[in-house]
Amino acid sequence: MTDILLPVLVDDERRGEEAIPAESLGGARFRLAASPGMVEGLAAGDEIEMDEGEAVGYRLLQRAGNLCAWFYFAHPVDAHDPDVESLAGLVAALGGWLDGGYARMVVFTIPVSAGFAEVARTFDSAVACHPGSSWYYGNVYDPRDGVTPLGWWDT
Repeated sequence: MTDILLPVLVDDERRGEEAIPAESLGGARFRLAASPGMVEGLAAGDEIEMDEGEAVGYRLLQRAGNLCAWFYFAHPVDAHDPDVESLAGLVAALGGWLDGGYARMVVFTIPVSAGFAEVARTFDSAVACHPGSSWYYGNVYDPRDGVTPLGWWDT
């Protein structure tokens, strides 16, 4: 296992890099071991090939069929926070898991087979229990506009 660095883009501008744990598949190819917390468009299990010629720094080779979900708390949290542990339990009931997080947000991976309605119900109920919180899919919408579905789950 190694960490790969992928660019974090905001409005198509590189704003830094995120280290993501990945399994080497040989050459410049990798399988992500966790869903990213800042890089949009990917989830755990996706296979990529590093390519500096691409604006995002990689080419997507194959999706694993997982959703990446970001949950933002109104207060600082870590993996042992009771609120995070509770939410991780709800996500585990969907077949998903907690990948990690940063200061006020946590990253989850959930199989798309859990269903969008069930995932939304789970996270919407968590938002209702935690005033000031919100959530967003990390690999469902086109990063250029944030609203156009990528549609990879339909293929």
